[in-house]
Amino acid sequence: MAKKTKKEQSKKKEEICEVFEVEGKDGKEKIIRTCGKPMESKPTTKKQIDHHNRLLGNILLVLGVIIILFIGGYFAVDSIRHFEYEGVKFDVVKEGELVFYRTTIPAMYQGRKVDYNFFLRKDPRKLEDVPFEGEFDLPKNLVINLTEEFNCDGDGMIAIANLVKLYEFIRVPVLRDENASCSENKEYMFVRIQQGNSTEIKEIGPACYEINVANCEILEGTERFMVETFIDIQGKI
Repeated sequence: MAKKTKKEQSKKKEEICEVFEVEGKDGKEKIIRTCGKPMESKPTTKKQIDHHNRLLGNILLVLGVIIILFIGGYFAVDSIRHFEYEGVKFDVVKEGELVFYRTTIPAMYQGRKVDYNFFLRKDPRKLEDVPFEGEFDLPKNLVINLTEEFNCDGDGMIAIANLVKLYEFIRVPVLRDENASCSENKEYMFVRIQQGNSTEIKEIGPACYEINVANCEILEGTERFMVETFIDIQGKI
């Protein structure tokens, strides 16, 4: 018998064999032996390493873009819900189909300072479209002269009630007087709300203002005045 060479013996040793027991058609178990060579591992080339590095870099780049878009989207949504106008912070609040613009001011309640929420119906940023001619100073007293009721589908009642409530909470007494007029010596702030050709606010004397309302834009007029109040009272109360 011819002897196997060392090369053949080495080759045989490299083979991996497995033994299986299977049941034949006659019900008897048979032993099946299979042999094969293990897969040879080849050394990784520089080209393969460069390819893997480029693939990993592309994956990290895509993940980075996704993270940036996510963060950018979060801040974009947050900026829609929360914004600051002239130093006054507002939150956008939705109640069904209605949208409110909420700001918080400090107020005294039962002898202690608490935060009170005010809700505007109009976007404070868009109220810049309502001209305000003159300067604003926080008064010690407020007199409102209303020439008519301005029903305007209920907006008139809401507008006056919110304006009065604001000054009551900042401890400024409010008086409604149809016969009052501007006080030249600033005994009180005088606000006349009347019909006009355009919605605008004008200072007509020392701490005296006219809120002219056109096309039932009573909320635009009064809330523009309230926004000026919010700006002025920052840090004062």
